[in-house]
Amino acid sequence: MCWYSLLLGDKLTDVAITGQGVIDGQGAALAQDVLDMVKRGEIKIPAKGWRPSETERPEILELNNCHRIRIEGVTIKNGCCWIQTYRNCSELTLNNVKVDSKTYWNNDGIDVVDCRNVKIISSHFDVGDDGICLKSDDPKSRCENVLIKNCRVRSSASAIKFGTSSHGGFTHIRIENIEIKDTFRSALALNQ
Repeated sequence: MCWYSLLLGDKLTDVAITGQGVIDGQGAALAQDVLDMVKRGEIKIPAKGWRPSETERPEILELNNCHRIRIEGVTIKNGCCWIQTYRNCSELTLNNVKVDSKTYWNNDGIDVVDCRNVKIISSHFDVGDDGICLKSDDPKSRCENVLIKNCRVRSSASAIKFGTSSHGGFTHIRIENIEIKDTFRSALALNQ
């Protein structure tokens, strides 16, 4: 499933985004565009919801079915939806990545869905929803061999979350040396 995304890849091998650059999703402007489309009736709010669906708001980065991915040194900020999603990928390494996004509802810092051999290390997440979220959409798959180490997480929801989607499961997940900031107070500050 591919949503709208600034950077989108499917079935790629040897993907790297590195350096000291900034990827700015300009989420506030995009969110206003989405809300304007809701007012004009071009986008509907789901019957059981209170905001436009995730499929109507672009992510910054989504990679599906990719192998050997390295994201290193970059800052990713200002999303309108989830910031980065990796779905059914293998050999994924995020090292020294900074994610700063509190511009819209459910700005998950990273969503790792049914991926294998994942390292999220020495990274910083300051986000408006879940910081690091592991999911399993496929009952025949799972997140497995995941290392989350030496990261700092400030979140308005769950700093580290297993779920939302948990159909397949989680195997061999290791979390070491994580600093979690007071998410409740930060969430209050965001809502004032």
